[in-house]
Amino acid sequence: MTVTARDKRALILLAVAGSALLTLWLILSAWNSASGPAESVSLQEKQLSHLRLLAAALPGRQRQYKQAGADLAIREKMLIEASDEKLAQEHLLAVVNKLASSQAPPLELRSTELGQPKPYGDYGEVTVTLNMACRIEQLVNFLSDLTAQPEAIASEDMHVFGINEEKKEMQVRLTVGGLIPKRLLPKKKGTEAL
Repeated sequence: MTVTARDKRALILLAVAGSALLTLWLILSAWNSASGPAESVSLQEKQLSHLRLLAAALPGRQRQYKQAGADLAIREKMLIEASDEKLAQEHLLAVVNKLASSQAPPLELRSTELGQPKPYGDYGEVTVTLNMACRIEQLVNFLSDLTAQPEAIASEDMHVFGINEEKKEMQVRLTVGGLIPKRLLPKKKGTEAL
């Protein structure tokens, strides 16, 4: 087997780099051992005082985490619970219909459209779009009643198309969204193995 000039240069560079790294390691280890015991003790004392501060803060942080967990549990009770996303959407539609019929006079929902469930942060969201004709005070009362529900429901999008001067009504397209657990969202193809 013959060693080419290129191989010789590579071996020389490897030897030089190895010796440089060994020298650097020896210098650094000698420098660390050369620092006196007084410096080592003061460094250890600083580390100890830092650890004591962290240990003193631990009970407060545990209380904060426990409170945050309790707050999260309360908020997650507001999610629309159902066995799948379609039933969650039907529940949202039932809540909207109940609220519309409880207005004085009742709101006339001309049409409703069910939107596609979608991710919303750590949760999922179902939507219902409503088309209706109503007076401004009816719309304000409806939106107020909507946000007073025990579920996490809110208006998401609203468009006012026109106003009927005779009846003092306006045409409204309103999208209402409700939060659901993320597990109810339909699985995308190709993500089952993840």
